[in-house]
Amino acid sequence: MYIDTYIGQCELRPISQHNLRYQVQTVVFANHIKHYTSIISQALSELDFQLVWTEDITTIDEYLAKVPQPELRIRQLADNVNNENPVCLGPISLVEADNAKALAPLIKVTEHRLQGIVNDSEFISPSDEEDLSRDILGLLFGTQEATLQEEQLAAKKEETLPALKTYAILNADHYFKQGYYLQSSLERYELNHKALLKGEYPLSEQLKMPYLVDISLPNVTSDVDHRTLKPFITDVHKTLFGEMWGNGAGIFIRSRMPFDNMWQHVRTFYYQKDQVGAGRFFFYFHPSIAARWFPAITENKSRVDPWFYPRNQYPISAYIYETTNNDVHNNDFFMQSAEALPVQEEHQQAIDFCAPLRVLQLGADTPTLGSARARPYLFEDQDRQLFIKQAQMISYQRLLNLLKKQLPNILAVNQCSDDDMLELIQGVRSWADRLGFTSQAHLAQLVINSVLLGINFYQDAKFLLICKSFANQEIPPSSRIKLLEQSLTAWAKKIAATPPKEQNLQLADIVGQLGEEALGINERLVIISDAYQKQISIIGTDAINAFYHRCSEHIKNKVGHHDLTPVYALCALNFGIDFISDPQHKVLANCFTQTNSENHQQVYLKLKRVLIARHQIAQEVY
Repeated sequence: MYIDTYIGQCELRPISQHNLRYQVQTVVFANHIKHYTSIISQALSELDFQLVWTEDITTIDEYLAKVPQPELRIRQLADNVNNENPVCLGPISLVEADNAKALAPLIKVTEHRLQGIVNDSEFISPSDEEDLSRDILGLLFGTQEATLQEEQLAAKKEETLPALKTYAILNADHYFKQGYYLQSSLERYELNHKALLKGEYPLSEQLKMPYLVDISLPNVTSDVDHRTLKPFITDVHKTLFGEMWGNGAGIFIRSRMPFDNMWQHVRTFYYQKDQVGAGRFFFYFHPSIAARWFPAITENKSRVDPWFYPRNQYPISAYIYETTNNDVHNNDFFMQSAEALPVQEEHQQAIDFCAPLRVLQLGADTPTLGSARARPYLFEDQDRQLFIKQAQMISYQRLLNLLKKQLPNILAVNQCSDDDMLELIQGVRSWADRLGFTSQAHLAQLVINSVLLGINFYQDAKFLLICKSFANQEIPPSSRIKLLEQSLTAWAKKIAATPPKEQNLQLADIVGQLGEEALGINERLVIISDAYQKQISIIGTDAINAFYHRCSEHIKNKVGHHDLTPVYALCALNFGIDFISDPQHKVLANCFTQTNSENHQQVYLKLKRVLIARHQIAQEVY
């Protein structure tokens, strides 16, 4: 009934009256959660409304599980959505304009007009000339008092509060077009720097990459004598402010965060969807994009927090960037700074920095990659794996929290580290997506089943191929997950009296017996038949024999003269699944296809190791 039904909160605005806002709870019938926003947008366009944002999207089952006594209208909305009528809106409430204006801003965006260097050559000797004006020194390099959050974090880390640093993200491509080789200059002056693209690239491409650079200057106070800074001001600084300003060369970041942590921070991006549902990774550190982005999110906590408060790291004091193209020879430096306002006490704890799962559609002011379309390196092309990994990690973390709530009564999960749990989740996720198990609920159930089995089956290629028997795309994922759950649960109940370690050793002994090359087919058949009789008594000997010979027929031509049928059948035994009556049993024949370099004895040893090696988090389950 609710298999493909999702519910979430939405904010709408009339296309003809942009000053009005409405909030509504919306139920959508969709094949996947990723279609939620596009389906709503299409439906709203027929009503002369535009979608502003969505949040708290979940399946109707998960929503009803969280709300003990849901309102009747929610059930009515869920009952009324289908393929022909995919969207149902709940009662719409007006968001008062006065309330909207009363939202407290979380960041302060300030315009700056800086005076360049003004020297009177009649009174100042060449050796005393300033390299950077006091305005620039004060804004980009000036000292600041530590915030309470910074002091608390330093105490937590048991370290001396680090100095405030100034980092720059410089686009080497702009330097290259002006005849400068940024990388060579950075190496010559030994400035701490690192390309923001991972991997090996030819020199021609390295000359055009974006780089994170530490351009900090020490002890820049309001009355600093600029002559004391001369040893630290390099040609990189002079070129940046003397030649590259106004050309979108980069942006500046002020923080006490160490260089390596800052490098990780600036490589984490939002995944943004446009009005037609097309996604792209948000390329934020071009000045023209930053100048549109930060003023648009001043009241959006879910957007502000990740930019300024990375988890367990020193916060970002400010992002600073040019706002217009200017002639530096006129001594006009127009800049904009985005600074976090003092956080409330409840927000002192650092916040995770990760790609958000919620699909947000903002208005026409939403920054896009349009202004950067001519740039040679777009991160969605060059660094896709990084973003995919980061997007998964937030999903894993939410799933980890879910598992910790559901599993304590089954096994001592709390005795395991988060890293161990995440390793298990990632392993299951590596193949679950390919089989169509994509939702949080499906993935959670798969992981729970993995824990119940106490076998690290997700890392073994043979077991993974067996799981592909559930890859029939004609069967909905929810139905396939139920088949897998029922099969694994039934098997677990039948051997509940046997501790996991003993179960695995028993199965390993069977593998060892089957591995004897001197055994004939009939002798192996007796061994596997006895194992079936002991552990899955509902399957009779005749059925086992029929299944065994059917397996043999399907794999004979694939593995040459080696008889791997017993191992094939044993995997079915280990999973407790009656593959005999499974209409997809032919798919299983692929699970023991060998390469030329692998003999049947190696396959036996692999399987034996898997069965003996009990996963770290499988405590005494039963």
